[in-house]
Amino acid sequence: MKFLNFSLLAFVLVCCHASIAQIPSVGIDGFVPPPDPRWASITARDVDAAYMLLLQNHPGAAPSLKDAAFQHRLADAHTKASQRALLVHSYPGYIVTLAGFATSMGDKHIWSRPTYNVALPLWTGLIVSLRGNSFVVSDTDDEHSTLKDATLVSCDGVSASELARTNLGDFRADWSVGAQQVQSAPWLLVDEMNPFTGRASGARICCRGLNRQSVQELPASACAKWAAECGSPWRIFRRLKLRT
Repeated sequence: MKFLNFSLLAFVLVCCHASIAQIPSVGIDGFVPPPDPRWASITARDVDAAYMLLLQNHPGAAPSLKDAAFQHRLADAHTKASQRALLVHSYPGYIVTLAGFATSMGDKHIWSRPTYNVALPLWTGLIVSLRGNSFVVSDTDDEHSTLKDATLVSCDGVSASELARTNLGDFRADWSVGAQQVQSAPWLLVDEMNPFTGRASGARICCRGLNRQSVQELPASACAKWAAECGSPWRIFRRLKLRT
């Protein structure tokens, strides 16, 4: 079976335009590239190209095999990606639109791996891992080290499991495959400038089991303390420091 890879098809068309400014050396943590409306048409063309690639090369698309389930997934994935493409105004939006298309197919032989990645992902200071059915804080910056091994319960009233299903399952993992859930979990609180995943607007993220001392819900004062330290979890993003 062929491995179908949606690679970057159009980045070179816009990378030299004046609207794509050089990343500043000062204030880099808060840098956001200016929107460029041309990304919508670029993304739409590549969504259509990816669709045709699958339609003409994937066995499941062959009428003779009568794989109605695959054909429906392909049509639905194409429709959703085409709708998203209309809203894209940046390279990160381009990446996640193609990634969402590939993930929607539910086939590990289909993936989207661009040859150029965003070099400045941002984080809240917390990295979580999936342990059993719980999202546990597995790594932190120095400021939030006391939260290590706490269990993430919710963000703005949305359970951690539902947030992961939406934000990771639509773009990074086939959520029906447990191994892919585990593999993608550390990205749950990392911001890759995906325009289709909501950012928490409130300041409340509660944990239970802080430092493995209790399985009871932390008192409101403890949650408030964390909120006071973090502010809105999405407003304190800073440059992700990769660790070896």
